[in-house]
Parts: sequence; structure tokens; C-alpha cells
Amino acid sequence: MDKGKLYVVIVLFIWLIVAIITIPTLISNGNYSGIISPLIPFVFVVMYYIYKWVRKDNDDEK
Repeated sequence: MDKGKLYVVIVLFIWLIVAIITIPTLISNGNYSGIISPLIPFVFVVMYYIYKWVRKDNDDEK
């Protein structure tokens, strides 16, 4: 496995643990934006892979 992918997996695993711990606490305190805030890193990863996929398609057309 590439080091970059390994780092992404480690960071996402840590993010998942933090999200699992903090989301119930934030929701019980009435902070419903706590549902969206932990999803921000996930959105960045999805955007990165979509960009990478689109860029690969554009490179294949050339």
C-alpha cells in the first residue's frame, strides 16, 4: 500500500473514532450542527477522489 493511502486510512480511522465519541454528546446538548461538522473530512476525501477520477478521465482522452 502506498504511504499516502496509508496516511489517509489512519486519519480517517482516527476521525471516525472521534466522531463516534463526540456526535452523541453534541446532539444531547442540543448542538445539531454536530452531525454536520464531523462529516467535513469525509466530504473532503470524497471531493478529492472525484477530482482524481475526473482528472484521470481527462488524461485518458488526450
